[in-house]
Amino acid sequence: MWAEVDKKDNRTIGRCGLCFLDNTPEVELGYVLDKAYWGRGLATEAARASLKYGFAELKLERIVSSRKPGLPTGDAETRDEI
Repeated sequence: MWAEVDKKDNRTIGRCGLCFLDNTPEVELGYVLDKAYWGRGLATEAARASLKYGFAELKLERIVSSRKPGLPTGDAETRDEI
């Protein structure tokens, strides 16, 4: 996972990246972003960069993503954009 940092004030606003899915050999894309920064395309941009890294640099054949129950629908919309 990489930190997402606001360039204006160098504040950490979230994280995004790849990690192993618990108890499986699967690599998962994950991201979390401070609610104040939702709707700006930041999660989509970071997720796309993480996927590019996973496929191009790590030569992964598959990357999965899941949605935790109860999260706002915007999270699903971000996944659809990726």
